[in-house]
Amino acid sequence: MSQTPSVAAPLFLDTSALLRAYLVKDPFFAVVQRAILDAPSVVVSGLAHPEFTAALMQRQHRDHSGRLSAAQVTRLLADFQRDWETFEVVSVDDGALQDASALVIRRAALGLRAMDAVHLVGAQVASLAFDGIEFLTFDDRQRQAAEAEGVPLYAPPVVEP
Repeated sequence: MSQTPSVAAPLFLDTSALLRAYLVKDPFFAVVQRAILDAPSVVVSGLAHPEFTAALMQRQHRDHSGRLSAAQVTRLLADFQRDWETFEVVSVDDGALQDASALVIRRAALGLRAMDAVHLVGAQVASLAFDGIEFLTFDDRQRQAAEAEGVPLYAPPVVEP
């Protein structure tokens, strides 16, 4: 179930959210940037590093609507590497992978992908260390699985007019 964001809640980003923090033309860039700025800490799965890198490489080398030049990719990777040093990183070990497999089975009706399950398990692990952590993803199946697993989801604050 979605929860109202707590004041200064730690934030767990999956790769779909992390990528949007760097792509200024993405319609959700500002939402993710605000969430990161408001969070006392940003937590990610170790899986996010190669996934983020692969996503940028695809935007450079494939016919993609958000195509990036080599120079843009180089700059974004440098920015990402600099920021990576500030993130809390949840390790992807054998236990996490087995937990992700169990999660895929438990939520089979959702069609949860393996990598999404690894991120969600990372968020569950992080919730033990970071009180009040909220999970930010733009993947519908992953959001549904998080809700079913009781993982608090980030909801952008509502701004009163």
